[in-house]
Amino acid sequence: MAGLPAWARQRLTGFADRVAQVIGGSPVVHFDETGTQVGGRNRWVHVVCTPSATLYHLDDRRGQNAIDAAGILAGPRAPQVAVHDGWMSYLNACYTGVNHAHHLRELVGWTQHDPIRHGWAQPMIDLLREGNHLVR
Repeated sequence: MAGLPAWARQRLTGFADRVAQVIGGSPVVHFDETGTQVGGRNRWVHVVCTPSATLYHLDDRRGQNAIDAAGILAGPRAPQVAVHDGWMSYLNACYTGVNHAHHLRELVGWTQHDPIRHGWAQPMIDLLREGNHLVR
């Protein structure tokens, strides 16, 4: 909220705190970032979300400094599961206490890129999905 006027930051404080609480209490948290154009220049939109809360953070940077600037993006705690794309910034020290679940995305990529060489990946995808289904 650093880029907002003081009056807007003050009015959103309770809301932002509640979003941080919901995300902090969720067993599974999704992280991602994507490039976008704002005012004719490249920016990064960082997102952290759960089924009931989403936080967006717009930054000039993509890396760890941007994640830190967003505040709660760098805050998952065990036993939370962090779902992300395996980008190195999500594997830094602040994430060592949580489980990481980016394997399905990587497996799907391998089957799409080279299904002959990575024929083993589809049975692994099926196994992960079946296990998820059984747990739910």
